[in-house]
Amino acid sequence: MLVCVLPSGHAEAALTYGEDPRKYSVMTRRFVGDDQGKLEGVEIVGVKMEKDAATGQFRPTEVGVLKSSLRACVCVCVCA
Repeated sequence: MLVCVLPSGHAEAALTYGEDPRKYSVMTRRFVGDDQGKLEGVEIVGVKMEKDAATGQFRPTEVGVLKSSLRACVCVCVCA
């Protein structure tokens, strides 16, 4: 009996690139453009959610100095 198992796309990407391509608990810090104003990437920073003592609302707080850039040519903003 032959059983074929296909790994998920994320597992394949992890094997190809050496890590899982998904990023969690990050926030866009700024958009990076070229000299003509075209989008080249985004700068992201790690965050954790902390409860504001005064309002009781959860707010994102930057974690350490974790900062990196991701190449991008399109940005889609979704507002709920």
